[in-house]
Amino acid sequence: MMNRREVCRQVLLFQRWPQWVSSRRFIAVGLFLVLFWSLEGSALTVGGTQSFSGSIEGTVTDVAGLPISNATVYVLQIGRSPATTTDEDGKFLLANVEAGQRRVFAYKESDNYPNPVWSFYGDANSDAGYPLVDVRQNQVSRGVMVRLQTKASRLVVTVIDSRTKQPLSHAAISLNHEGKPKTLFSPGSTNRDGELAILIPSGVRISLKITATGYQTLIYGDRTSSKGTQAIQLKSGEDKSIKVELTGTQAGRNR
Repeated sequence: MMNRREVCRQVLLFQRWPQWVSSRRFIAVGLFLVLFWSLEGSALTVGGTQSFSGSIEGTVTDVAGLPISNATVYVLQIGRSPATTTDEDGKFLLANVEAGQRRVFAYKESDNYPNPVWSFYGDANSDAGYPLVDVRQNQVSRGVMVRLQTKASRLVVTVIDSRTKQPLSHAAISLNHEGKPKTLFSPGSTNRDGELAILIPSGVRISLKITATGYQTLIYGDRTSSKGTQAIQLKSGEDKSIKVELTGTQAGRNR
């Protein structure tokens, strides 16, 4: 099919040598142009903007093949990334997915399946369970299986004042794979009870850094630090609680 530039060139040729063209032929060309732009517009535009999208339909399961309900499913793409949740049978439908090769991700933190978009989790697991789907314009890719892999471990950190033994709220905690600073992950700060629950990838040695205003920084897993202890490493699905004490700085004690 001719593109717009070729069509315009043909029209200019007709206009340049009118003796070759009858009025009837001009009418036919005019009708062709209307049809050409109408068809092209209906295929490429929706609401005045270009659209080259399709849909993905599938199921999210665990390694045993059991469906996972209420899991979040999404693909990464430029602009707004489509996302949805699975129904009680683990099924999902992602709409408005840009055409092309798209990898489908899923997670459910309440069941210890963290969001793989963070390198802290993604670097610990392969993309084996997250399929690459060939999305085609105006078509539905059916039967896609997303299989969530090894469950993460759950770590609860409680931070207290070393002198008063009282919980410290707003203590910031960051983590990374031991020796891999690019996997840095900052899940947040402790609550008023001094606690913060964190999902960590199983089987990976994890270093923790805990900071709070008016207190000395505490680091786990840093062998160069005199305050360092062994890195944390947990098994799949394991729950662990640790309590750490922060020592106030001189400035902090004087406040």
